[in-house]
Amino acid sequence: MEAATDESQSAAEAAALPPPPPPPPPPVEDEEDHESNNEDENLSKAQTLMDKITYSADNPNPNVLHALASLLETQESRYMEETGHFSLNNSRASHNIGQLGNLIRENDEFFELISSKFLSETRYSISVQAAAARLLFSCSLTWMYPHVFEETVLEKIKGWVMDDTTRFSGEDNNWKHELGRKKSSDSEMLRTY
Repeated sequence: MEAATDESQSAAEAAALPPPPPPPPPPVEDEEDHESNNEDENLSKAQTLMDKITYSADNPNPNVLHALASLLETQESRYMEETGHFSLNNSRASHNIGQLGNLIRENDEFFELISSKFLSETRYSISVQAAAARLLFSCSLTWMYPHVFEETVLEKIKGWVMDDTTRFSGEDNNWKHELGRKKSSDSEMLRTY
């Protein structure tokens, strides 16, 4: 009987005491911290790609140029989603896309390669020229003022756009069928950009 009394007395005491505080919630990373880390990662990735392109300027890999353009295009899409496809002012500068555009624009050696050398010199393949044009187009949305191209680059661009009949390096034979669709050739990409 004593055991039953002790249990009821313990239960009464437990009911009188306030409940223990809940355990602290697990640390949650701030959304801003996560965004900041993501921005830093993207800037670091872009810088690495730019370094690869700069170090191999005599024979750049078009896939690296396309990878950098894809990074910019992805961030531009995120910017458009976040702003509702509408922006009254140039708020891109404070967004990740603006920071990436500035990183590219402010690296004089790299920017000279993609805006002039790769586009105007005939020793670079059509693949490199198409990738450089794509990259320039991708980052042009971040610029406050339009870029003024050298005359040789403008002539080259005019040639790509105006010449309907020219095919470069037998690209018609290189088209691949993917689910019934043709993959765009580099010369078509140049005409588009």
